[in-house]
Amino acid sequence: MGKVIPLPSGPRLWADGERAIFARILHFYNRSNLANNYVYIEDGVTEEGEPWVAFICHDGTTILSLTKMQIKLNTKFVIFYRSKPYEFDKLNSFTADFIAENLWAENATR
Repeated sequence: MGKVIPLPSGPRLWADGERAIFARILHFYNRSNLANNYVYIEDGVTEEGEPWVAFICHDGTTILSLTKMQIKLNTKFVIFYRSKPYEFDKLNSFTADFIAENLWAENATR
């Protein structure tokens, strides 16, 4: 008889509100970039079962990636932008100022 291994508990899927934020980010990127520069989304699950999403530029470079992590009993959102990690307790706290600042910087570098 096999041994039962308990699965880790915690949020493993993206909520509808979180997916709406991703759609907003994608819209901002595609609207703000120069002609023929488009961004698309890839997503998946880490080996630990944590969902991730990446915003990838037309040339294959990852612009932004987000992972929903369960750290102890808290949910954290870890965002990598230009190889720098940022951590947020709520995804909504990431969107407004961060996107506005970094999309402006993104446009300036293209």
